[in-house]
Amino acid sequence: MELFSKKESRASFGFVGYNNCVTCGLSKYCKTPQIPIIGSGSGKILVLIDSPTEKEDLRGKLLSGSQGAFFKQFLKKVGLLEEEIVIASAVFCHISKKSKITKVIQSCQIKLISLIKKLKPRLIITFGDLPLKVLYENRWQKGLGFLDRWVGYLIPDFDLQTFVLPIWGRDYLFNFRKYKEIEVLVKYYIGKAKENALQLYKIDYTSKIKIIEGVQPVRKLLLHLLKQEIIAFDLETTGLKPYKPGHSIEIISFAISPNQAFVIPFPNDIKNLKLLRRIMEKPIIKKVAHNMKYENLWMRQIVGIQVKGWFWDSMQAAHLLNNIPGTVGLKFQTFVNFGVYDYDSDIEDWLKSKDEKDSNALNQIRQIISNPINRHKMMLYCGLDSLFTFKLMQKQRKELGYE
Repeated sequence: MELFSKKESRASFGFVGYNNCVTCGLSKYCKTPQIPIIGSGSGKILVLIDSPTEKEDLRGKLLSGSQGAFFKQFLKKVGLLEEEIVIASAVFCHISKKSKITKVIQSCQIKLISLIKKLKPRLIITFGDLPLKVLYENRWQKGLGFLDRWVGYLIPDFDLQTFVLPIWGRDYLFNFRKYKEIEVLVKYYIGKAKENALQLYKIDYTSKIKIIEGVQPVRKLLLHLLKQEIIAFDLETTGLKPYKPGHSIEIISFAISPNQAFVIPFPNDIKNLKLLRRIMEKPIIKKVAHNMKYENLWMRQIVGIQVKGWFWDSMQAAHLLNNIPGTVGLKFQTFVNFGVYDYDSDIEDWLKSKDEKDSNALNQIRQIISNPINRHKMMLYCGLDSLFTFKLMQKQRKELGYE
């Protein structure tokens, strides 16, 4: 009996994939196609492992054999009781050497989404990189990279209406079973996830961004900013480094709370530029940025403003919380903390220069923002950067015990 009907195998939340097992071809080379899941899942936790091993395929049951017995015992030790979980493989058939992994992932992705729709888990725990690939390879367009950068983050998944917690694969856990530190760490991650995997509320973050243009409206905003206690800000510039002639700051955004950010063209008007200088050089106004040395350098080099009152750098805080390479960028941090991915996909290429080896080369931003539609996209993007920086700062301060 098949796990899914043909209709169910096509339901996908907009995920790209193949419609049936025939296209994938795995079922031709295995003894137990679409191996059954384990458990009733009354606690609404879905445990996803990679794919059935050769022994599991021959026996027709997941987690059979000595390694399977270890993994079941490991789940109990880290706080996952049998009655609260469902165990499934992200790829439903044993992967043979003849299989093309890309087709396998795309085909099983749709079936996995159908399973998640049926079970409605409040938490999905992925063990290994294959479940993560099946869930996110088509959505996170920047490359998943190595698994370590994802482990331990509780990712809000608004498409699937659940939370996702990546953990190391069962082979890794078995091979390093002598190291109790790993078990302790996984138990901590799972305990924290179970505590925090609460109801999801999707937020339209773009509605929290206000774009302001015109000398007088900008002046009114800057006067308002002079009264703020804390500001997260972000710049959109003509390159990575400002030392080449012709560079400029084109857009600046300010977040004054996790729910409100403003975006303006960088001031050319003398009075507005003086107001901006007063804001930036006023120590009592706390300043926040993601990689503050970038904003500090450009403000000093381009307009001679020395930013005072630096309060928080969310990139440096990300290093403190998790120093694994590939984790501290704002886009990655926004995804794993707030479930928002690829909000920069429309403008990513615009901020690249033709000569990527020259860090002082000019990018395309001036040409791009001459188009009103693209200008709006760029300004909205800049506003989201400062808003997520503010939100990230608040979350990091709680995690580090400052609040």
